[in-house]
Amino acid sequence: MSHSGMAVDTHGHGVIVFHQASEWVGAVVPWLADGIRSGLRVVVVVTASHDSLLRQGLTDIGVDIAAAEASGRYQYLDVQAAASAFVDDNVFDEAAFRAVVRGILDGPEPATPTGGAGAAVSAGIRMVGEVSALMVSRGGERVALDIEALCQEMTTTQPVSLRCVYAADVLRPADLGLVRQVFDLHTEVSVTPDAAVVAPVSEDFVVARDVEHRVELFHGAPQSIAEVRRFVTDTLDREHPLAVVLDCSLIASEMATNAYVHAGGSPFRVGVQLVPGRVRITVEDTSVTPPSMPQPLEHDEGGRGVAIIDALSDSWGADALPSGKVVWAEVLTSPGSSAASKAQRA
Repeated sequence: MSHSGMAVDTHGHGVIVFHQASEWVGAVVPWLADGIRSGLRVVVVVTASHDSLLRQGLTDIGVDIAAAEASGRYQYLDVQAAASAFVDDNVFDEAAFRAVVRGILDGPEPATPTGGAGAAVSAGIRMVGEVSALMVSRGGERVALDIEALCQEMTTTQPVSLRCVYAADVLRPADLGLVRQVFDLHTEVSVTPDAAVVAPVSEDFVVARDVEHRVELFHGAPQSIAEVRRFVTDTLDREHPLAVVLDCSLIASEMATNAYVHAGGSPFRVGVQLVPGRVRITVEDTSVTPPSMPQPLEHDEGGRGVAIIDALSDSWGADALPSGKVVWAEVLTSPGSSAASKAQRA
C-alpha cells in the first residue's frame, strides 16, 4: 500500500494459526504499521500480553504508539472483556455482538495521521482478533462459528480487513469438521511454517505406558506436504534407523497428499505414535471416502500413493469417524522388517 494519497485497504478476513505468539505478531506488525502510517485505524481485540507484544513490535519499527493511541489510530480492547458483552455461558447474543461491532466501526475518526506528511485520513480499519479462539478454548465451538460468519459479513460490507488469530493448541484437538468450517469462513488461511520444528517437543508429546504420541494440525495446501515430512522426520530421527525414518516420512507424505487431493483442501491432522517395536502413522481428514488402490496406467503421474503405503508398511487401513476418517499405517522399527514381515505373510 502506498503511503501517499488516499489509503485504500482491501476487504479481507484472514486466519492465522500459530504455535508461538512471536510468529503471528511478527506477521501482522508490518501490516498494522502500514495501516497506521497510511491513515487507517488499527483495532486489536486480544489478550493483554499479546497487546504488549504488538505495541513492542510496532515501536521497534518506528511507530509512535502513544501518538497513534492519542489520535485514535491504535485501539486496544481486552478480548475477554469484549466477549463478555455478547457471550454468557456460551450463549451468543447476536444483537449485542452487532452493537459492539457498530461501536468499533463508529469509533472516533482520527483527525491527522501519525505516519508522516501526505498520508490521508481514511475510514478503513485493520483489525486483529482472538474472540473466536477464546470461544473454542471455552467449548463454545458453535458460538465461534457464528462469530466468524458475522465477521465474514462485516469484512465484505464494511471497509474492514480482519485477521483472526488461533493458537495451534486450541485447534489441534478440535474436531476437524469445526476446523474446516473455521478455515472456510476466511478468505486467507495461514498456518505458521515449520510448525513441528518450532513447537517444543515437551508440549506435543503425551507419554503413557511406554507410548509416545505426537499430533499436529496442517492446512490443506500443497506446501503442507513438505511440512508433514519434516514433522515426521523431526519426531523420529533421534532414536530410529534412517530407513525407518524415511519410510515413515514417505508414508505420511502420501497419506497427506491423499488428504489434500481427495478431501477438497480440508485441513488434516497427522499423528506419529511410538509403541514398542513399531511406529504408527495416522492422517485424519474430513472426507468419508476410504482410500483405494487403483491400478495406474504406465504414464500416469499419480495414483500410486496407496500402493506406496502398502509396500512400505507392515499393515495399514482406514477407520470411519463422525466427521471424516483416519487412515493409519504401521512400520516395524527394524530396518526392512515391515517389508520382510509382509513377504512372510504373502
